[in-house]
Amino acid sequence: EQATVGALRARAKDVDVSETSKTEYRRRYELARS
Repeated sequence: EQATVGALRARAKDVDVSETSKTEYRRRYELARS
């Protein structure tokens, strides 16, 4: 599965990506991989 920024944004349309910090992206990434 490709975990590109575009794919993540497409999957999270209810999330305001402009207000999401890099730390939050990493937290979600690690959570999804666990």
